[in-house]
Amino acid sequence: MSLKEAIPTLDTLSSREKLALIEGLWNDVSQEDETLTVTPAQQCLLDARYAEHVANPSAGTTSWSDARDRILKRL
Repeated sequence: MSLKEAIPTLDTLSSREKLALIEGLWNDVSQEDETLTVTPAQQCLLDARYAEHVANPSAGTTSWSDARDRILKRL
């Protein structure tokens, strides 16, 4: 199923509305589906990013609300 088929009005949504939709979908999926698995490639990337964080915990950290605000200001 394509996005257009799933959400026929997708083209009419503003960028802010699309971001809100993405956030809502993510929240829904993350609470519902415990069967989602991580691929070996994804696990490797997660391990590398975690190692970077352990080596330098203060580099590049930001809260989700701060990151979202910066993204929305660019739109």
